[in-house]
Amino acid sequence: MKTLWIGCSHSCGYYEKGEEFLVDKRISMVGLPVEVSRNWTWEDFKIISAPGAGVLEFAIMLSDMDNRDILNFDNVILQLTNEPRLVSWNAYGELLKLEYMRRYLHCDNNDRKSPIYRYDSDYTHPKEFKLAFNAHPISLWTLLEGSVGSQKDKNKLLDVTETMGNSLNASLRPLVEIAFQKILSIIKKRNINLYTFHWYSSDGTYKHLPNTKDYLKYDIFDGQGIWDISSENQKSKMFLNETKHPTDIGVARGSVMIIEALKKNGFQG
Repeated sequence: MKTLWIGCSHSCGYYEKGEEFLVDKRISMVGLPVEVSRNWTWEDFKIISAPGAGVLEFAIMLSDMDNRDILNFDNVILQLTNEPRLVSWNAYGELLKLEYMRRYLHCDNNDRKSPIYRYDSDYTHPKEFKLAFNAHPISLWTLLEGSVGSQKDKNKLLDVTETMGNSLNASLRPLVEIAFQKILSIIKKRNINLYTFHWYSSDGTYKHLPNTKDYLKYDIFDGQGIWDISSENQKSKMFLNETKHPTDIGVARGSVMIIEALKKNGFQG
């Protein structure tokens, strides 16, 4: 059976703490989805990691696949994240993002240099394809800080990004449910098996969904995130402090938990 996995940076590999504030160092692209796929047949998996993105962008991806009749999968696994989220690329990248995603879906996994497709900056993207905006204040500040010189200007920029982030969070919040409903409509229309989970706290998505029972039936951990069901000692080893990115231990343990939960919920890879 063919499986599509879509997630954020938590599905992009494993990390260690970097030198800069809130900037983690990705050590390997072999993260949760790759380790999970190895329990079945890696060639039958397509893995898209979209750092900074959430269900709004996931809905756009799946809608494009559906409209072009290339959503040829038996299973979809969604790694849910903290919402609302919004990222965008420069005009060139926005024009090409879905085209390059489609190219990945059509390629042979064994012909690629990377086991996953990075929606934001895959090695196959032209160099002109660049990230331009991230609604997360610190991420946006990191993206733009090189354009200002003095520390005073950087402090002002941080204030601006925080104000912008808070405003966007409020305006985007209702769209989380709309996007999720769109995803469910596509899944149901195509009779695809949907499996969802949170690497971090499940409050990240479910607090924005008034009727959570409509979504919990797809959640392989019954509405809790892997963070929620891990002990404090496990958390210190599995998750980095600020970003909650998975460590190597987090990927090793988390992938086992996901495999077991998928099997329990009837997944056949």
